[in-house]
Amino acid sequence: MSTIKNYLTTAWTWVYDRTPLWIILLFGYATFMGVLNESTQASRTNQETINCKTACTPSASEYLSQKEFDKCWCYKDKNTLIRLQDVTPTTN
Repeated sequence: MSTIKNYLTTAWTWVYDRTPLWIILLFGYATFMGVLNESTQASRTNQETINCKTACTPSASEYLSQKEFDKCWCYKDKNTLIRLQDVTPTTN
């Protein structure tokens, strides 16, 4: 029992002595995960914008992004937008 207590005391002392290191590592990890998440969201939005432009070719498009939905809209004429799902592709 004494050996286990000695081991746990040594381990706790090692962890406790390095508390500033753990705080810095935790902060670094949290920052890294935030940057990674932001980068992933930006990449997703850019890819969806490109997909929208490609689907609406040759007409112009608008990609509207909000928290609840992301929608691609294509111009039918100068003043009319229609959702991408409502656009029927024309075959030549």
